[in-house]
Amino acid sequence: MLKKGTAAALSIALVALGVASFGAEQQSSATLRPPPARDIGVAVVGDSLAWQADASIRSILSQFGQPFRGSVNPGHALSTPWAQQTLRVDLQSGRYKVLVVETASNDAALAAKGSVPVAEFARDLGRLAADMSGKCLVVMTAKVNVDLMYYRPTAALEVNRAIRTVAVEHRNVRVIDWNRESESHHSWFSADLLHLAPGLPSTVSASDPPSESTQTEADRAFAMALRTGIDSCGTS
Repeated sequence: MLKKGTAAALSIALVALGVASFGAEQQSSATLRPPPARDIGVAVVGDSLAWQADASIRSILSQFGQPFRGSVNPGHALSTPWAQQTLRVDLQSGRYKVLVVETASNDAALAAKGSVPVAEFARDLGRLAADMSGKCLVVMTAKVNVDLMYYRPTAALEVNRAIRTVAVEHRNVRVIDWNRESESHHSWFSADLLHLAPGLPSTVSASDPPSESTQTEADRAFAMALRTGIDSCGTS
């Protein structure tokens, strides 16, 4: 079973706000390469990066013509009660064959603070993979070179190694190497080198992510990386 949470209201400087869970089922004519021909629903659980790119993620994943749920909450790591509860709901619904977890930057931040050791993060992720037997778990890595005082590259590297180890141990896990994919694209990031350009707005509401009209090249690149990870679930 998934953990009910290892900490109550963990708050880190990425902006810890109220819970937001957005459900959407959209049908549209495919303009992108369709996913493998099988019935899949996709659920995304993410932090401030997925919050920034929410509109782009929805636009790209609408091409699936399958059930989709996106849950984004800035500042939340895998271990937080919000993430654990959201994952439980997604799994218990039985509607989603692919689950995407994008919280690694917050997991790295908590590891750097000593709040949630990397070993505990790895156990949580491994338990989730085991609970998802017969389904596909897609995990996005953390960006390593970040200019934030509470963030340590060594902690991000450890989190990324833990993600890859879990992927080796569980055949149903796929990895989106966001750190490697983005390392040569400096224009995708704001001054902190973590958040997508042009950066977080002055007011951040978890229930009100940026609109389609504000999406940038960075948001679209992030969404496409996520889409590629989901497509990989169709391969052995």
